[in-house]
Amino acid sequence: MGMIQRTVTLSFLVVAMAFAFDDNGNGNGNDFKGVIQSLPATGLIGDWMVSGTTVHVSASTQVRQDDGPVVTGACVEVKGQSQMDLSVAASEVRTQKAEDCGQVQQNNNADITAVVQSMPAPGTAGDWMVGGRTVHTTAATEVKQEHGTIAVGSCVEVKGQLNADNSIAASEIDSEQGSACGLVVGNNNDVEFEGTVKTLPASGVIGDWMVDTRTVHVSASTEMEQEHGPAAVGSCVEVKGTGLADGSVNAARIEVDSSSAGCGAPPPPQPQQELIGLVQTAPASGTSGDFQISGRTVHVAAGTMIDQEHGVLGVGACVDVHGTAMADNSINASEVDTRQASDCAAAIGGADVDLEGTIGTLPASGVVGDWQVNGQTVHVLPGTDIENHSAGSFTVGGCVEVHGEMLADRSIDALQIEAKADAACAANPAPAEAEIMGLVEKLPSGGSLTGDWQVSGKTVHVLPGTKVDQEHGAVMVGACVEAKGTLASDQSLNATQVEVESVSGTCISEAGVMDAASMSSGMVSPGEIISMFGVRVGPSGLVTLQLGPDGKVSTSLSGVRVLFDGKAAPLLAVTGGQVNVVVPFSVAGKASTQIQVEHDGVWSNAVSMPVGDAHPGLFTMNNSGHDQAAALNQDNSVNSNSRPASRGEVVQLFATGLGMANRKVEDGEVIEDAETELAEPVEVQIGDMDGEVLFAGMAPGMVAGVVQINVRIPANAPSGSAVSVKVKAGNSASTANVTLAIR
Repeated sequence: MGMIQRTVTLSFLVVAMAFAFDDNGNGNGNDFKGVIQSLPATGLIGDWMVSGTTVHVSASTQVRQDDGPVVTGACVEVKGQSQMDLSVAASEVRTQKAEDCGQVQQNNNADITAVVQSMPAPGTAGDWMVGGRTVHTTAATEVKQEHGTIAVGSCVEVKGQLNADNSIAASEIDSEQGSACGLVVGNNNDVEFEGTVKTLPASGVIGDWMVDTRTVHVSASTEMEQEHGPAAVGSCVEVKGTGLADGSVNAARIEVDSSSAGCGAPPPPQPQQELIGLVQTAPASGTSGDFQISGRTVHVAAGTMIDQEHGVLGVGACVDVHGTAMADNSINASEVDTRQASDCAAAIGGADVDLEGTIGTLPASGVVGDWQVNGQTVHVLPGTDIENHSAGSFTVGGCVEVHGEMLADRSIDALQIEAKADAACAANPAPAEAEIMGLVEKLPSGGSLTGDWQVSGKTVHVLPGTKVDQEHGAVMVGACVEAKGTLASDQSLNATQVEVESVSGTCISEAGVMDAASMSSGMVSPGEIISMFGVRVGPSGLVTLQLGPDGKVSTSLSGVRVLFDGKAAPLLAVTGGQVNVVVPFSVAGKASTQIQVEHDGVWSNAVSMPVGDAHPGLFTMNNSGHDQAAALNQDNSVNSNSRPASRGEVVQLFATGLGMANRKVEDGEVIEDAETELAEPVEVQIGDMDGEVLFAGMAPGMVAGVVQINVRIPANAPSGSAVSVKVKAGNSASTANVTLAIR
């Protein structure tokens, strides 16, 4: 699709920067509190583990022990800089009160009331698990069972001493009424309680949930009430069912009370919404009533402030809406302003163009620079893919086929140029074929579709013979369409086909789903990082990935979600015309997957993509999928013409689309070890010679899906600044024209 070289293509460097660096290249500041889980063997200098985060403490780190000594189990505040592997280089560590980390501690006394999750067998002496906390009991521990026999699933109060590892040495355990733990227990083991969802099954809702500290078995017969939002980790839910001997619950009914805020949290304020879009329908008279604007219903009341400085508020107008987002995805407008038509322009970029013709002029030297092909200016860039030179000649009068993107000045940025035999260019060359995806801004008057349309600033001539496909919705102003045809002399499009992709104004196409490394399309594979190009698929500016509370890459970013067969996928970067996303591993074994984008509650059309076991792509330095590979030399310098690798040395390549790992990897997981290898072997050819693959697996410190390959360059490999390198997984190989510099 258009704008491939002008938008956010993803290299391994971008992935790393998205994790750890700001726009100035400086490490992001990180300030957090947590419990010390481990310390260096001697002294304080070295690596600490604090609530799952590795903290590097050096001689320059200021360690303050104001609220107690630094010991395992102590609560500390860490200040420092996030690193690329998500660890923190600490500038200051300060001990804190235990309650600052959520610990219950008063002069080392502990007192908790929670549900028993496990007990010793037989008897009561030994280690218990109560509310997620290890409780040590001995023969001296007083166990009182006034409110019933204590068993797994019982509510108990534990009193004792808090140990350094956060466990409790119990002096007394008392049985309590179930209500003290939030449980409502009736006759016949009926259980009713409210809690926060901690974990869910890997796919769907059927399976075992963890609600607070209790396992809840959900089956196909469980009644699910999700009026207040879908069940998700963090949701507050009410569970009704039958209590089992092990303390778990067979759920008969689950009602979601809140979609994400957890239990006890105040209800979230109604979110404020801004929407810039085209008016598709308007009230019959006046400005009060319901408008349809870029697929959203907008309620305009008598008190709504309306500014018509840039035109009348009516069908076809570009407007800026401010208001409150409602549960049904409509907007109660507080203000509506008309805008310039250019503010609503939302094409993927210029038209995609295929041009076959005769070379009129060439650059003075080499191939990079401006060409004239059939009178058309063609910009050949350093990243332009040059193919099949032997088929013809790159000389004035030679025949070439150009694939690229038409710019606003009607010139073409060439993505690919292929030399053709001279006979392929006819004496009267056919006009260039082009494809445009964008929003309908204007239609012919009188209700007829035949005539001139305006599609994202471009004129499209719809002729009597033009095929108009309205399977996915009716043609209307604001609809997203894909138009194909030939370019006229004024660079307008004579359409042979127009297809409505969606009426919502948000759309994607199969051709716009590409491997983020190679920019090749046609299929997706489990864990592959892909770039999806579309219209209004994200915010106007670039937003990069965020980590959720579980430490995984979030599946929601700036109002954007991408779903594969209904499963939300980890998002790496989003912007108005492009989304970079990791294909969920759950697509493995499927023949195809349905992809759909949601942006601010507006859904795109669904696109079906074939699924393969692997779809390899090597990341490159220019983000084009060819030329210099994104690779590190044996000394960790970046491979380049000025820093070539030597024969026999090991280089690190970075790729995606190489299939499953040798263990279960969670979607969005940040790989912490160097042992998560690929399930199937890969082959690497350097200069058409087999390299020795020493490691091929998920790259440490990166999101699952980025693959690192350590390969030894063959001793007899060719040398040069552009030695070809390819990766093969199964029956699939990476694209040609990716190179390494070798001396």
